[in-house]
Amino acid sequence: MSSCRRVLGLSAEHALLLLRNGANRSVNHAAAEAASGLRSMTTVPPTLRGMKTPQGLLQPRRYFRASSSSSQNFNNDNDTTTPTPPATQLPHQFRNLMRRLTHSVVVCTSTNSSATLASQPCAMTMSSFTSLALHPSPAVSFNVATPSRTLDAIASSRLFNIHVLVADASGAKVANWCRQGNAGTLQLFARLRDECQCEVTVGNDDAHPALLQGPGVLHVLKCRLLDEPSGGLVKVRNHVIVLGEVLEILDGGHGGSSSPQEEGRKDMGLSYADRKYRHPGKSISYQTPEEEK
Repeated sequence: MSSCRRVLGLSAEHALLLLRNGANRSVNHAAAEAASGLRSMTTVPPTLRGMKTPQGLLQPRRYFRASSSSSQNFNNDNDTTTPTPPATQLPHQFRNLMRRLTHSVVVCTSTNSSATLASQPCAMTMSSFTSLALHPSPAVSFNVATPSRTLDAIASSRLFNIHVLVADASGAKVANWCRQGNAGTLQLFARLRDECQCEVTVGNDDAHPALLQGPGVLHVLKCRLLDEPSGGLVKVRNHVIVLGEVLEILDGGHGGSSSPQEEGRKDMGLSYADRKYRHPGKSISYQTPEEEK
């Protein structure tokens, strides 16, 4: 114990000499050199308390020697060993889990009927589209993060089109362009004509949402918002769940060999998983418990 005190006393005197002589090393560094053989130091020695350093006054602080085999992440902003709170890891873990699931990819279009935007057509790619019911009429849903120009258009016109895309390069190309957003400088619908060879029909009013037909588009669902609940728009945190009713199904103009009525259809809808567009793979054959008996 006495030898420890002598070492610490020497480190303090050495630090004072460095400061007086204008040395470039800080007191913290000098003290660390002198105490490098110690396993831990629970407090700042009395001879160093209140001493001014480039970082400010030295304060009592507990230092820990982290194990090299530790798998925790540490925040070194204040030279402490505070692990990352588990609560911040849960959203990251959940996102990675959801990437392992396959999601459908569709393009939604609508037209904003507000006076300030003068019936501006909008489009967005989404992977949350799903069916809800068949009777008394088909119902669908999806969710949109706010703010969103396309969501504003749906809310103002109450009409939208869902474009089911083909699981090939042409469908992925349409989806990728519609991911870019609706900024005026992008000229999205002109790009869809020029880059994707889609036929784009844009109505003169909000009663006719933009319609895409051609390569990459399998079918188009013409929809309107459900009246219930909450007028078809349900806010959940920073997203809005859209509830719609299917009014009509149109051919997408892709030129495939299938239609919604065909049982043995070959063309499949575009899907997304692990940050890549995908084509559904082969089917899995299995026996039910009744068949195994």
